[in-house]
Amino acid sequence: MVEPPRNLGKAEVVAYAVVTGEVMPTRATRHVVDASEVGAAAALAVARYPGAEGFYLYYLDEQGDIVTDTYHQSLEGAKGQAAFEYVGLSWTEVGRDEG
Repeated sequence: MVEPPRNLGKAEVVAYAVVTGEVMPTRATRHVVDASEVGAAAALAVARYPGAEGFYLYYLDEQGDIVTDTYHQSLEGAKGQAAFEYVGLSWTEVGRDEG
């Protein structure tokens, strides 16, 4: 198993999921970066900045770098978006305050 990151920049990771061969992208959403559509993420991380109320769903590449993100009011909202985009995710809770 890949060790989940504790932080992405200054954001504290609260949940992490690897997009394995058993995980299927639904293709229900398109992500565009610099006018180019990006493919499936290698991993997803839900993170929150200290003192912030909302959560970011980060889409990571094979090196663990952020490719793109979406913002959500709650942890459940971020995980719900991930479930809308990927079937079969298995989350690892990283042990931060999930609020």
